[in-house]
Amino acid sequence: MSSAEFGDWKKAMGLISRLSDLDRLRLHKKIGSVMVDSTKERFKTGIAPDGSPWPKSKRAEREGGKTLVRKARLRNSITFRASARQVEWGTNVPYAKTHNNGEEIKEHVVQAKNRRSLRFFVNGQAIFRRKVTIPKFKMPKRQFIGLSEDDEREIREIIIGEIGEGYL
Repeated sequence: MSSAEFGDWKKAMGLISRLSDLDRLRLHKKIGSVMVDSTKERFKTGIAPDGSPWPKSKRAEREGGKTLVRKARLRNSITFRASARQVEWGTNVPYAKTHNNGEEIKEHVVQAKNRRSLRFFVNGQAIFRRKVTIPKFKMPKRQFIGLSEDDEREIREIIIGEIGEGYL
C-alpha cells in the first residue's frame, strides 16, 4: 500500500493541528454576525432564503410601506448567541414564528389595552372600537430566518479563512 491511497498525510496532520488550535468562539461570533446581517437584509428586500419573494402585506399595500417593517421591532430584534460549541441566531419576538413559518390564526378577540379604542381601516375608512373579533385566517409564510445559498457560501468562506485555504 502506498501513502497516495490515503492522501497527503502531512496535509491531514496539519489540518488536525489547525482545527485543534481553532478559536471556535471567534468563528461562531463571525458566523453569527454575518447571519444577523443577512437576516436583516431580508427585511429590506422581502426575499426569503430560498429566493422567493414574500407575499406583500395588506398594510404595506395600503400604506406603501414594507412588509413586516411597520415599526421594525421584528427586524431590530434579530440577534445571535455564540459559544465555542455552536451559534444560534433569531429573535424572541412572540409573533416571529407565525410570520416566518406561516400559520393558521384562530378566531380571537382583540381589546384596547393602553388606549380607549382600537383603530383599524375598512375600505380606507378609519374605524374605532373597544374590541373586535378577528376571524380565522391564514397568515402567509414570509420566511426571514434560514440559510440561503449565499449564506452557506459566506459561512464556508469564513471557515476557510479561519483554518486556511490549503486545508480544504
